[in-house]
Amino acid sequence: MSERARQFAVPAYVLLCLLLGGSTQGILGNLLLQLGAIALLAWAALTRRPSVLTDDARALGWLSAAAVCLVAVQLLPLPPAMWTMLPGRESIAQGYASLGQELPWLPWSLAPYDTLASGLSLLPPLAVVAGIVRLGAHRGRYLAMAIVVGTVAGILLGAVQVSSRWGYLYSFTSRGQAAGFFNNANYMGTLLLTAIPFTLALLARYRAGGGQAWRKRFGVYGLIAGAFALLLLGLALNRSMAAMLLSVPTLLASAALLVAPGSRARLALAGVALVTGAVGCIAIASTTALVRGEAAVSVSTRQDIYARSAQIAGDMFPAGAGLGAFPRVYPWYENPDIVDFVYVNHVHNDYLELVLEAGLPGALLLLAALFWWVRRSVQVWRSPVSGRFAQAATIASAAILAHSAVDFPIRTAAIAAVFATLIALMAEPRVRRTPEPEGVRTRPARHLSLD
Repeated sequence: MSERARQFAVPAYVLLCLLLGGSTQGILGNLLLQLGAIALLAWAALTRRPSVLTDDARALGWLSAAAVCLVAVQLLPLPPAMWTMLPGRESIAQGYASLGQELPWLPWSLAPYDTLASGLSLLPPLAVVAGIVRLGAHRGRYLAMAIVVGTVAGILLGAVQVSSRWGYLYSFTSRGQAAGFFNNANYMGTLLLTAIPFTLALLARYRAGGGQAWRKRFGVYGLIAGAFALLLLGLALNRSMAAMLLSVPTLLASAALLVAPGSRARLALAGVALVTGAVGCIAIASTTALVRGEAAVSVSTRQDIYARSAQIAGDMFPAGAGLGAFPRVYPWYENPDIVDFVYVNHVHNDYLELVLEAGLPGALLLLAALFWWVRRSVQVWRSPVSGRFAQAATIASAAILAHSAVDFPIRTAAIAAVFATLIALMAEPRVRRTPEPEGVRTRPARHLSLD
């Protein structure tokens, strides 16, 4: 494979994730993405990396390995003497006793098949991280273009959905809203937020003198301006309250990409973005209704779900219920007198749900990952050699992390692949070894080329 074609491998896969991975309802689409992820992981494992891994890239690799190990450990069969000691398993043991059956060996997870499905859902983001950090099959601008192109395609489909009430890809979806390739308009809103900083990063890159031939031939400024206008239109069509509230700090932070490094204007934009982002998160968290219209019932308030989920997490701590087990164990704590056709499938707070399902190991892994993200974000903005796409990745990943506090967008293959792209860009060094021409013997290179 030529080096040029190699650079399109991961961006093409990310774009495919945006088109096919918008919902867990898309069984065939997710299957294709997982098979593609296996091929990408195998390619990364069998190929020598063109540059040396940094400590931050290695740390990201260890975090990824820890997530895989957590899934594997939760699926290991345990003898009755062990699993009965785990909190929250008393009713399971009592059920076998009431049937007069001996206690069998059971896994840590209360829903092993759902845990296995959760493990398989990790394949696309793991493949993206491996493809970028280990394989190097990308370029920052190609990844940015993939995210922007996928978002624009979703906006165009969303316009059709809003105008004609046709074009929705899934049976359970946000009808009447611009959901694009997702089943939930809020997830499309998350994608819109991630595309904003990359659109401005592309503008900053070409304004600084990169890609001049392309600018002359295709009018790159016009393309970028058109894409940015479509993103704003997409926010209006999408009508996701979370996306609207988080769009203000995202736009302010993204504008800093166009400002000279170290200037007061950049610091002012960053400060205002942090304040407005905090206000936006508080406003979203204080919203009670999770569903609209006829389905707005008492069990659909965030406060009810948070309080009950916190109780479950406490009862299951420190072992957790098992990854993916939330919809199985939540009904145990519901009042049967008020339950109707509306059911709760997620906590609408990914951090709380992870603690509920993964217990203390999941909480420690989450804290380690957040520490890595904060540390690396600071380094990216303070480093004089950090690229605009790495800086854009910190803004976009912050938007996803903020939205995950009040929803669960990262549980779709599309947003998971995008988030993996962002953190890999943050970890990826911009320095690469220059490949030696075939048939030419030279001294070891003293100089390095910048990506």
